[in-house]
Amino acid sequence: MNNTHNEYFIRPEVMFIKAIECRGKEHTIVVEEKRTFELTVKPLDLIKKSCLAYGATYDGRRKASKLLLATDKKLPVIIDHFEGTYLFPLASHIRQGNLWISLSKVESFSKIDSKQVSILFTNGQRFSFPITERSLKNQHGKASRLKIKLKQQIHDLYR
Repeated sequence: MNNTHNEYFIRPEVMFIKAIECRGKEHTIVVEEKRTFELTVKPLDLIKKSCLAYGATYDGRRKASKLLLATDKKLPVIIDHFEGTYLFPLASHIRQGNLWISLSKVESFSKIDSKQVSILFTNGQRFSFPITERSLKNQHGKASRLKIKLKQQIHDLYR
């Protein structure tokens, strides 16, 4: 399904988004809990637009992640902290063909081989991804730490 509408934003139902090439252009496959569809925008552009829809800029979200995690490599991004929508990339955010996974939708993951991991999502669906188990553990861990640190920081602000 090819969706050319510009109204779509990342929602809490998103499990992951991934880039695909379509006639020489980068598009996005969005995989939600109950549906999968294609958008005619790049994944990073969809993330940037979604951040704005939830009241912040992508650059501001990255800066917050960088500050809270004390790193600037393969940063997870808070899309909507009220709903708990955090996405983590499998590669650099500027790399073409990137894949972003929703932290809250990951139930578990396991190694398939030295370069592939299978992720079981909370709805029972399983997908394989081109990443080492070690890298996925690191990326998942970063996103988990970001979520915890942000919650703690917000909690401390309201004391």
